[in-house]
Amino acid sequence: MTTNIKKIKYNINNNVENNTVKEWFNIIHSKIDINKAADNTSLNMNLLKLLNKRKHIKVNLWKINKYSKEDDNLIIPGKVLGVGNLDHKLNICAIDFSKSALEQIKNSKSNIIKIDQIINKNNLKIII
Repeated sequence: MTTNIKKIKYNINNNVENNTVKEWFNIIHSKIDINKAADNTSLNMNLLKLLNKRKHIKVNLWKINKYSKEDDNLIIPGKVLGVGNLDHKLNICAIDFSKSALEQIKNSKSNIIKIDQIINKNNLKIII
């Protein structure tokens, strides 16, 4: 398991130019405890794998709205786009947001949270 983490770290640090993705990677990597089989460890490993993909993830608000409920803690390892509406309050963490997505998120009274603040919360959901 340690080898896989080092391999992912090597790939992302050499292949990704986006500093935000590198910051996310380092924060998530620091939270992984390979000696524990906790739910957050597997979630963090999944996030690392998603960040290491060359294809950029883009998620529209309609999809976020469909797969979430009030006060969910969401991580989107990519960009949030403004197609659709949010009809409930969420805590959202993403690498990037479009201008229209930011407006609609603010209108729904949702919170935009940094990765280091949300990674320690319970009941995290990844939406891709």
